[in-house]
Amino acid sequence: MAAPMRTLRRKAATGLLLLCSLPALAHPGIGIVVDKAGNVYFTDLKQVWKLAPDGTKTVAVPNVHTHELYLDAEGNLLGEHLWYESAQQKFWHYPWKLTAHGKLERLAPPEAGFDYKYSLVRDAAGNQYLMREKRLFRLRPDGREELVAGGAATNKDGTGAVAGFTDVIWIYAARDGNLYLTDAGRLRRVLPAGEVRTLPAKFAGRKRATLWVQPRHALMGMAVDDAGNVFVANYGAGQVEKFGTDGKMTVFHRSTYPFGPTGITFSGDVAYVLEYAIDSVKVFKIAGGATTRIY
Repeated sequence: MAAPMRTLRRKAATGLLLLCSLPALAHPGIGIVVDKAGNVYFTDLKQVWKLAPDGTKTVAVPNVHTHELYLDAEGNLLGEHLWYESAQQKFWHYPWKLTAHGKLERLAPPEAGFDYKYSLVRDAAGNQYLMREKRLFRLRPDGREELVAGGAATNKDGTGAVAGFTDVIWIYAARDGNLYLTDAGRLRRVLPAGEVRTLPAKFAGRKRATLWVQPRHALMGMAVDDAGNVFVANYGAGQVEKFGTDGKMTVFHRSTYPFGPTGITFSGDVAYVLEYAIDSVKVFKIAGGATTRIY
């Protein structure tokens, strides 16, 4: 099951220092996924938790600062660990995999800087997607890289290099092959052939955004249900917003201040929402009109 994923790394020097020296002051994680057995995995920026269907809580992956999670078709859980070495004044990272059998593996040796060669945004075919210099690229399983869209100087709908992006932060790969992006407060859809469309979505205000999250991160995790409705965790407004196929917005879930939603995923018609408040997290299960806190 695909999960919404981050596409750009933090660029400002002050923000970078806060990221690992004070994890609570970085932007929250959006990673929350559910496997075929009903186990829910989510990040709190210190480790990855596993919630079993019977309510058992365990640490699935300890000591990882990861913002995103992805489950592949084989049931392997993928993530990234990011940290700062103060002595070297460098950031380091490596991608990891927790196999369906519970074995934790590093997918690549640690490298300095941020990862622009590997992405957790993947479609059903195993293609990875990432942004570089306001261009959206597809990395195929055989190693080939190709431009999907982007190249225009400003925000612009169109196909391939005719399209333009402004500030893409998050990408979600839906099961139907479409990609959904949050781009400078807009919701944009990219079709498999590279056609970019700005959806008629009007996001609610951001008056509840806290100081520790930049405005560009107010719109966070995304998901698409089986009916094609798009859901966006609007952290700034403290609610998950549902955009129907007609573009109309309704509030799907509201958070209680100071918490705000950062991630959402679906298992059939059951939704799971991840919420953050500085150094605390909550997870809610929404099914049949009822909302239950499960963490």
